[in-house]
Amino acid sequence: MRHPKRAMSALSCSVGPLFIFLLVCLPGLLGKKSKCQKITIPLCANIGYNTTRFPNFWGQENEEDAAAKIHEFTPLVAVNCAPQLRFFLCSVFAPMCAEGLDHPIYSCRSMCEAARNGCTPVMQKFGFDWPDSLDCSKMPFQGDPRAKSDPSKLCMAAPNLDHKSVNMTEFWKNFDSLDPKYKEVLKRLGQLPGSWPDQSTVSPTTEKDTGQLSPNQTDVGAISIPSLCRNDSTNALASKFVTAEKYDMCVPKCGEDVYFTASNRHFVETWVTVWSIVCFISTAFTVLTFAIDTTRFKYPERPIIFLSLCYNLYSIAYIVRAIAGTENIICDKANRHVIEAGMNIADHAGCSVVFLMLYYFGMASALWWVALTFAWFLAAGLKWGQEAIEAKATYFHIVTWTVPAVQTIIVLILRKVDADELTGICYVGNSNQKNLGGYVLAPLCFYLIVGTLFLLAGFIALFRIRTVLKNKETDTNKLEKLMVRIGVFSILYTVPVTSVVACYFYEHANMERWRMNVLRCQGDESCMEDQGPSVELFTVKYFMLLAVGITSNMWIWSTKTCQSWREFYKKKFAGKSEKSAEKKPLTPQSQNSTNSFKTNQGVRSAANQMPYTFSAPVHARKVLQQLSPPCLFLRRVCLRARRAVLQRALLCDKQWDNISSDRAVNTERKRIGVFP
Repeated sequence: MRHPKRAMSALSCSVGPLFIFLLVCLPGLLGKKSKCQKITIPLCANIGYNTTRFPNFWGQENEEDAAAKIHEFTPLVAVNCAPQLRFFLCSVFAPMCAEGLDHPIYSCRSMCEAARNGCTPVMQKFGFDWPDSLDCSKMPFQGDPRAKSDPSKLCMAAPNLDHKSVNMTEFWKNFDSLDPKYKEVLKRLGQLPGSWPDQSTVSPTTEKDTGQLSPNQTDVGAISIPSLCRNDSTNALASKFVTAEKYDMCVPKCGEDVYFTASNRHFVETWVTVWSIVCFISTAFTVLTFAIDTTRFKYPERPIIFLSLCYNLYSIAYIVRAIAGTENIICDKANRHVIEAGMNIADHAGCSVVFLMLYYFGMASALWWVALTFAWFLAAGLKWGQEAIEAKATYFHIVTWTVPAVQTIIVLILRKVDADELTGICYVGNSNQKNLGGYVLAPLCFYLIVGTLFLLAGFIALFRIRTVLKNKETDTNKLEKLMVRIGVFSILYTVPVTSVVACYFYEHANMERWRMNVLRCQGDESCMEDQGPSVELFTVKYFMLLAVGITSNMWIWSTKTCQSWREFYKKKFAGKSEKSAEKKPLTPQSQNSTNSFKTNQGVRSAANQMPYTFSAPVHARKVLQQLSPPCLFLRRVCLRARRAVLQRALLCDKQWDNISSDRAVNTERKRIGVFP
């Protein structure tokens, strides 16, 4: 039998933990009520009450969990799909706590239904339904007679609150912590295709608090977060934006700094202008070299000339922008706002010209790269001869000039052209993520990949040819030099273009985040420098866009180019100097020789018309002296003949000038003493 003390000790050891558990949990099990606590959720500030108690309607025990859950509904609050939504959500997640009552007070059922009716259509457009956990049938209804005896049946109506009182500053600071799917919804809600959103023109509100959507709520894509054109104390960006009434868009004003500072814009504009001039000079030299010696550049290398021509015209667009000025290119002067996607640029000649030159010739240059690599592949891989490739040159021109034209027409018809704040040009996808991906990134990537595949196939064929020649102990120096030239030129093209494509991917991935940061920073330049786009990366992008044109003349860096220009100079300028040397003043001796020659010709012509002949050569004056005075008639005939001979001689001189390159004629003229 156990000792009594030991039995009591064992009992106390077994009962002790149970006693401690009951001591801690019994108040909760018995229904002990929590105390009122101050609301610290930013979204629920200034809603008419400032204390709450837990657990809430969702059963959450603390404010941290409630704040995390209510944050998921912030996109709906930001677009104000229902005026009662913010108060309703706060009453659900942070219900009002009233001293003397042991139950939290929620909003009435009518408020829940109004919020549900106002926001459900918006949520359904993005694949969401009204949460079952917010079932309005579980909410107390106003006027319930049981509320007099049961405090849990009490409910509250929303005070007259304005959505502008929402503490959006705290929301934007915590934007990055949102669940990705809610961030995507918020981005789409705030994205008006091709423009900044404008809540002043399209705002989802209810009519007379009936919970029914107003007619202007049909297009969710035009909802604002918040309106950038709303002119009130809560919108620091109102001075930078204006409503384009013709298109119902909220767009930046001309000359305003939205993404970049004025100093950044000035630097990049100067940077682009300098390199565009260098590109123009380089490509012009390449094209002119081809013009003075067209027979030198044959297929498969001739597409390099047309590639250079495209970059030459491409660079002119930036030069035109520098001469005309930024505002004359990207601004609608009548309404003082920048051009955005969705607008008709036919009324803006400067924007139209710059866009056509940049987009058309930019895409054409990419296609000429494909044509160049394809021609190399035909020559090296399929063993096509020069004549065979040149016979297909017409197809090269049809494809490389027609396809970019079709692309350009599509962009113009769909009105996808917009303005670039940084450089002051008109292009595609400067402020629209989808346009950048569909009309710029997709075709550039396709052309780059296809051209690279043809290039690699051609190189493989050249290596095989080199191996065969080496096995036959044939000299391969020329082939190796050709391979080096092709390799260097390919690197000078693919590296810049790949860099440009990478920059476009960077823009595509971060464009919406930059837009959100504009809203977050509210015009603070230091904030935008930290949270906005990288100016350095854009600087690299625009240099790489022009680098291909600058290095395209690498293919003509040879002694043949110097020889072509030397021969051109001799033909056009040295030949003229020889002619001017020949046209020096005549000496008396040469003058007499010329007169003698022309007179002899005239005498022979006149003698042929006379009934008697003369011995030639003889001077006309001596002939006339031999004539007797009665022969005046014959003298007149001789003078007329002499005049005709002189005129004929002058005509012959002109004809000889036209064939001055004939050395035999020049020698004969000098021998007989006839000078021009």
